[in-house]
Amino acid sequence: MLSLRTTAAMQSAATDHPDSHLRALLALRLGQLDQGDGSDLGELVHIVVFEAGDTLDALEATLGFTPLRNDTDGTSYGDPDFTPSWEWIKRQEGCFELVFVYSDWGNGTILFVQDAQGVNQRLLELCNEWAGDTNA
Repeated sequence: MLSLRTTAAMQSAATDHPDSHLRALLALRLGQLDQGDGSDLGELVHIVVFEAGDTLDALEATLGFTPLRNDTDGTSYGDPDFTPSWEWIKRQEGCFELVFVYSDWGNGTILFVQDAQGVNQRLLELCNEWAGDTNA
């Protein structure tokens, strides 16, 4: 799992990650988020890349929560009243992109979940169900 908390780490992943689609998506998001004032993007956003072999426990430790539970009402994925805590989700090429916003200032987390064999099936089921058939 990649936990990117600085502009330098984000730029490195956008240049060096082995998945070309994710590299392009990271570069796009960095360009969209850069305010041009020299501030570190880590002050605005935490980018996490969940990949094959990563565990839900490690994801929860990294995020401080799990996408499989609604932080407001405590419902879990599978409960009939469950709604996710993210602002939006989108199916991208080879992954899902989930955006969590924490404040009116726009601070938040972008979570990329690799859509591949070896990724936690429960998390992929959640992403597939809520992302629907939208494409990038």
